[in-house]
This record gives sequence, C-alpha cells and structure tokens, in this order.
Amino acid sequence: MEDLLDLLLPHDRTLAPLRRSVASLTKFAVEYRYPGVRATTRQMQSALRVAERVRREARARLGLPP
Repeated sequence: MEDLLDLLLPHDRTLAPLRRSVASLTKFAVEYRYPGVRATTRQMQSALRVAERVRREARARLGLPP
C-alpha cells in the first residue's frame, strides 16, 4: 500500500496524511505471517480501518464507487 500511495501522492497531495497509517500496515504483511507472532484484536481492527480508508480514498480519486 505504501507503493500505491507513493504513486498517487505526486497527483494528489491531500493523501499525504495517510502515509503514517499505511506504514503501520507493513508489519501485518510481514511479522504476523509467521507462527507465534499475533496481532491483538484491537491492532487488527485498527489495521482494517486503515486499509478500508486507503481503499475508499483511492477509489474516490479514480471516480469509482466506494
């Protein structure tokens, strides 16, 4: 998602506030994939909210329905 955001930012700087939130999702793609490392329910819910927001914002800018 960071790469997607990097591609979008030159065209729409209003997405810049999402950078910090998107960076926090990286651990869900890496750390939590392995046995013995788990996210809490709260962390998972927060990550889902971030991912949904990024998706919604990207789709809005592409003129797609939410």
